[in-house]
Amino acid sequence: MLELVLGFSSNLTVLVLYCAQSNLVDSVSNMVTVNLHVLDIIVCVLCVPLTIVIILLPLERDIALVCCFHEACVTFTSIATAVNVLVISMDRYDISVRPANRVLTPRRAGALLAAVWGVSLAVFFIPFLEVELVAWRNRTLLCVGGQGYHTGLGMYYHLLIQVPIFFLAVVVMLVTYSRILQALNIRIGVFKMSLVIISTFLGCWAPISVVNVLILCLGPSDQLVKLRICFLAMAYGTTIFHPLLYAFTRQKLRKVLKTKVKKRVVSLLQVDPAPSGTVIHNSWVEPRKGRKVRLECSDATDRCLTEAVRE
Repeated sequence: MLELVLGFSSNLTVLVLYCAQSNLVDSVSNMVTVNLHVLDIIVCVLCVPLTIVIILLPLERDIALVCCFHEACVTFTSIATAVNVLVISMDRYDISVRPANRVLTPRRAGALLAAVWGVSLAVFFIPFLEVELVAWRNRTLLCVGGQGYHTGLGMYYHLLIQVPIFFLAVVVMLVTYSRILQALNIRIGVFKMSLVIISTFLGCWAPISVVNVLILCLGPSDQLVKLRICFLAMAYGTTIFHPLLYAFTRQKLRKVLKTKVKKRVVSLLQVDPAPSGTVIHNSWVEPRKGRKVRLECSDATDRCLTEAVRE
C-alpha cells in the first residue's frame, strides 16, 4: 500500500513537472528518465493492486486465472524495470565518457525505448502461453492456497527469463558506473550517488531473484511462494526510490519544482499588490477600527505638537 500511494504520487509529480516544462525533455537523458517514471506509474496502478488482491483473496477460492495474470504482471515489472535501469546506466556512461560524440542520439534512443516496450509487453504473455502448453486443472501458478503447484519446468519459463535479465542489469550497472567514476576523476559525490543507485537496485530486486532461483532448483512450495510475495513488495519499493535517484537529483527539475511551490504559496497567501510605501494586507486579515482611529489621533497629535513648536 505504501508503494501504491508514495510511488504513484511521486512519479506523477515528476511527469507533471516534465510536461509543464517542455525544455526538460530536450535531451536523451531526460527521455529515458521519463520512460522509467511512466513504467513506475503503470506498476503502481496495475501490478501493486493486483498483488494486494492476491494476498487478500480467500485461500479456498479458485484463483488460478488471477494467479496467471499476476505472474504476467510480475514478469512485466521485473523485465521492464531491469531493462530501463540498464538503459539509463548506458546513457549516463555515454554522456560522461564521450559527451562530444554520443552514441545514443535522440533517434537511436527513441528506437531503443520502443524496443524496450516491445520486449516488456512480449514477456507479459509468457505465463499465459505456459498455461496453454500445460493442462490447467485445479492447480495454481505460484499462488498460495491452491491444490498443489505445477512442478514441470515448462510452467516457469518466465522465471528463467527474469533471473538472467536481473544479473545482466547488475553487471552492466557495475561496469558503466565504474567507467563513469574513472572518467570523472572518481569524484566523491558521483561515487556516493553511484553506490546508492546500485545498492538500491540490488536491495529491492536481489531477494526475489534469489527466491526465483530456489523455485527453479527446488520446485515451488508454500514457504517459497509466501517469501516471494514478501520480497515482491520490497521490489515494488523501486517505484518510490526512482524519482529520488533519477529525477529530483537533476538541477533543472529541482529548480522548476521550487518555482512551482513558490508560486503556489504566494497564490495561497493571496497578497494584494500595492504601491511602495503602503501597508500590504492579507485577504483574511481585516484592519481593526480602533487601530485606525489611534493612528488618526496620533497623526493629529503630532500635527498639533509641530504647530506649537513653530509658534
